Amino acid sequence: GGYTEVQKEFSQDSPLGIQALLKSLFSVSISAKNERNLLRGSGVGQPLGILNSPVALPITTVTNNVFAYADALNMIAKFWSVNPMSVCWIFHPSLWPDLGVMETTTGGPGAFQPNMGVAFGKTLLGYELAQSQHSPQANNAGDMILADLSMYLMFVRQELAIDFSEHVGFLTGKDTWRFY
Repeated sequence: GGYTEVQKEFSQDSPLGIQALLKSLFSVSISAKNERNLLRGSGVGQPLGILNSPVALPITTVTNNVFAYADALNMIAKFWSVNPMSVCWIFHPSLWPDLGVMETTTGGPGAFQPNMGVAFGKTLLGYELAQSQHSPQANNAGDMILADLSMYLMFVRQELAIDFSEHVGFLTGKDTWRFY
């Protein structure tokens, strides 16, 4: 959780608008923290992240520091899933250059085929692509993760809660919102 202070005149000009804005920003902040914990959590006072899990199977890239078609195939060969519909690739955005030029070993059409006329590709070898700023950057261990997210359970005790006080910042002319 956390808190933020807002000049009293802002909250007086648009009390509902500032409340909605802060709720949206707090939600983004909490979602980012949950995403970070899902990938990198230590398991101490936070969820155990995928990268720190004893079931994570690292692979060594065939070509140094480049995620290639053979690497994707090696990952799929080691992978077992209970629910194939919930499997996805999770990667740092810095891996896009490797994905964009990915080719099969025969030099034929790329395994990843973006269509320049529509939104950038959404799958790799049949599985959804999901980028995350919390993944390791390209050319680091774990920069591409193949995960069955149906096997990851995160208990949420309660949804986002927001409290308001006009008293905490009284001496400085500020209203305070606390979120947790």
